[in-house]
Amino acid sequence: MLVSNYFKRIINKRKLSFIVMTILFTAIMTSCEKDITGEWTVVDMKTDIKSAPQLLIDRAKTLSLATSYEFSSDGNFTLIVTKNEVENIGRKHKGRMIINSKQLTLDTDSLFIENDGIWKLIEQNEFNTSAFELIKMKIEKQTPKQIILSEQEKSGIIYYTLHRKKS
Repeated sequence: MLVSNYFKRIINKRKLSFIVMTILFTAIMTSCEKDITGEWTVVDMKTDIKSAPQLLIDRAKTLSLATSYEFSSDGNFTLIVTKNEVENIGRKHKGRMIINSKQLTLDTDSLFIENDGIWKLIEQNEFNTSAFELIKMKIEKQTPKQIILSEQEKSGIIYYTLHRKKS
């Protein structure tokens, strides 16, 4: 009888620990999602890729600085690259975002192009298949007004600094 009660107490403590950890994890994830919700614009891009030609890095920086994000509280995102020196049309990606710990994954399901102020849908996932590659970024730093994201490439890492747009 004593052994049985002993194991019951251990099991109850483990259940309580599991419940507490679940609540804490949910609170942390909810906090991270709330902190990222809103409109953000890329203000800087740096890389540690030494093997890439400088022209390629400069073009990537031009594209990055023309990029803005909108993260919604419902788990959706919009990524917009405005017309710039590298691309003579605007581009908009829409889809779902997934935040796990310090990992942000963007799963695009619709791609639009903009020409003369008109957005046109050019590709869309159908039947829950992914036609687009996932964008996976690590959240390096996050404050209410700034996020630093990193994206692992084969030759190194690209760092993006985003600032919250003023409402």
